[in-house]
Amino acid sequence: MNIEWKMKLHSVYGQLLFDRKLTASFKQVKANKGAGGIDRETIESYEANLENNILNLLESLRNKEYQPSPVKRVYIPKKDGKKRTLGIPTIEDRIVQQSLVNILQPKFEETLFHNWSVGYRPGRGVKRALQIIL
Repeated sequence: MNIEWKMKLHSVYGQLLFDRKLTASFKQVKANKGAGGIDRETIESYEANLENNILNLLESLRNKEYQPSPVKRVYIPKKDGKKRTLGIPTIEDRIVQQSLVNILQPKFEETLFHNWSVGYRPGRGVKRALQIIL
């Protein structure tokens, strides 16, 4: 990793430590809907005490005590009769993951990805890749 890129990423953890960023990430998690994880916490129950939950999460992040929880495993039937494994993280893990995406994605878009790169990028997929090729 070159020194310039390393310097740009050194403060990612510090950028995570803001209650407004965690709250904004919760709103994104809520908009995505979805089930709760292994702790059986739902979006609705987490939101009922949102301010306190976010402050507790922020405190554990600041003290570097945050540990991701195990992922709940669910099996989804496929068309061929087999089952596909789906992992469901806890609400707090999803909030932290979304916050990291919100911090890192703009940096990667600006400096790392080539404009024609389409894999795993928002708003870019198979259709865009085919347009580029054709």
